[in-house]
Amino acid sequence: MRSTDHQYPQDIQWLKKHLEFRCRQVFTSFRKSPLAEAKPSWLSESVIESPYQKTLQSFTQEEGIVILSALANQLYPAIWETIGETFDKHQINAKHLSQLGLAQLSGTTHLQATLSTILFLLGGTALEAQASFWEMFALGSPLQVANVLEWSEA
Repeated sequence: MRSTDHQYPQDIQWLKKHLEFRCRQVFTSFRKSPLAEAKPSWLSESVIESPYQKTLQSFTQEEGIVILSALANQLYPAIWETIGETFDKHQINAKHLSQLGLAQLSGTTHLQATLSTILFLLGGTALEAQASFWEMFALGSPLQVANVLEWSEA
């Protein structure tokens, strides 16, 4: 665990590790199976006590990535800046940063995840893999029905 990890809750730390995993998988020769990756707390803990965990437990891991990314944008935006550490640590060329879809948060020095970032987290850079996750954002999807995210008319 890096010294910066202690400031993030367990699931945000998991999101950060997933981001590092996806970057390594896409931009280096690292090809470890996503199934070997550690599970987030709401999918791995047998005793679910908090309303937060109970809410997340009703979603898939992929839907949880969407929710955690939105939470990180609102509560822990500095997490997206740690991507530079991952690129440095694994000697990933900085030209790939543009493929993550991060945007500058207006009026701050922080980056923010966009839909492109979430699609990268879910499917890497393969358009076919990313497209398979579009249904998660459709009207009537579990994320939309549960009203856990703000949906615009567009």
